[in-house]
Amino acid sequence: MSAFGAGRVQAELRLSFDEIRPGIWAMLQPEASRFNDSNSVVLISDEDVIVVDSQANPATVRALIAAIRERTDKPVRYLVNTHFHSDHTRGNFVYRKEFGNVEIVGHRSLIDDIPKRAAPDLDNELTLYRREIPAGEERLAQGIDRAGQAMDEEGLATLAAQIEAARAVLADLESIEWIVPTLAVEQSLTFNRSVGPIEVRTVHAHTPGDLVVYLPDARVLVTGDVLDDLPYGGHGYPGDWVAALNELEALDWEVLIPGHGQVRTGDEAREHLRTVRSLFELMISSASRAEQLETDMDMARSAFLESEDLEPLRRQLVGDDPVAEKAFDDFVPASYERALLEAQGRLPD
Repeated sequence: MSAFGAGRVQAELRLSFDEIRPGIWAMLQPEASRFNDSNSVVLISDEDVIVVDSQANPATVRALIAAIRERTDKPVRYLVNTHFHSDHTRGNFVYRKEFGNVEIVGHRSLIDDIPKRAAPDLDNELTLYRREIPAGEERLAQGIDRAGQAMDEEGLATLAAQIEAARAVLADLESIEWIVPTLAVEQSLTFNRSVGPIEVRTVHAHTPGDLVVYLPDARVLVTGDVLDDLPYGGHGYPGDWVAALNELEALDWEVLIPGHGQVRTGDEAREHLRTVRSLFELMISSASRAEQLETDMDMARSAFLESEDLEPLRRQLVGDDPVAEKAFDDFVPASYERALLEAQGRLPD
C-alpha cells in the first residue's frame, strides 16, 4: 500500500451532487473509488438540513458543506451516522466546527464502537503517510523510483506533486477529532420536515448497529452499507442481514441511495436487493452444510468461492467492472467466514 498515486485530494473535488427528489440530494463518490469512501445524502428542508453519513476525509466534507451552502442558507442541525465504520463517521468533527452544536445521530452501539473499532483505522493510515512521505522525499532527492531506477523530469515532477498532495492529506488526517453520537437511537426516530417525514430505523445487518433512513412521502430509501452496490459482510450478521433486507423490501420506496455505489430506481433497485439477498442466502445455506459435514473452514470457503451456484450472482453484481470484481473478491470471502462462524454458533459481536 502506498500513500502516493491515488490522486486523492483532487478526486475529492470531483464528487457528484445531484437532486434526486425536491430537497433530497445525493453526493456520490466517483465510480472508480466508490468502495473507498462513502456517499452522503443531504436533506434540505424549510426548517434545516439533515445529512446522512459524514465520510472519511475532511477535505471531502468541506467540499460537501460548500455545496450545501450554495443551495441553502439553512444550517445543518442533524448528522446521521448509519454505522460505526470510519468512512461514515470520521468527518463528524467538521460539521461540529462549521455549524456548532450539530446533533450526531447514531445507533447506541456507536458510542463504544467509534473509539474502539473505527479509530484504529485512522491510526494505521497516519502511520502509512508518516512512513511513505519521508521515503518519497528521499527518492525524490536521489532521483530514483521505488525500484531504484533513475527517473526522468516528468517522473520527478509527478513524484513531487504526489508528495505535496500526501502532505495535505496527512495534515487533514492529523486534524481529525472523533465525535460520537449525541442522540442515540434505540429503535426508531422520526423528523417531521417540509420534505415529509424522515424515518430513522435500526437494523442488525452490516454491523451491530445500523441505521437506514426512509422518506415515505418521497419514496426514497437510504440504506447506508446494508444495501450497497456490493455489501461488505466482514463485520456482519448474515441471518439477520437477510431479515433486514426482507424488512426493507416490504417498504414502499422507488429510489435506493446506498452507502457505496450508484442510485438505483424502480425495478432495477428491487432486483438488486433480491440479488444481494440471494448472495447471503447462498452463503448461509453453504455454511450450514459445511457445519453439518464438519468441513474444515478453509476447505469450506474454497469450495464456496469455486461453486457453480456463486457464479451467476458474481456476474450480476460484477458484470465487466474490474473495480467491482476486486471488491467481490475481497468482500465475499470475509462475508462467508462470518456465515461459517454463525453456523457454528461462534459469531462474535
